[in-house]
Amino acid sequence: MGLFAIAADKGFGMAMYNLGYCFEKGIGTKANLDIAREWYEKARAAGYEE
Repeated sequence: MGLFAIAADKGFGMAMYNLGYCFEKGIGTKANLDIAREWYEKARAAGYEE
């Protein structure tokens, strides 16, 4: 999750989406749907669409 966070902080939409996925599924961290939703919304705002 560490590299996703670094890339997300630099504005990479795919990394933002992947970070949201990690929080949604509890990969490398405790699952937190509120934080996951925030990262998904940031990814969408950055132009990333899955």
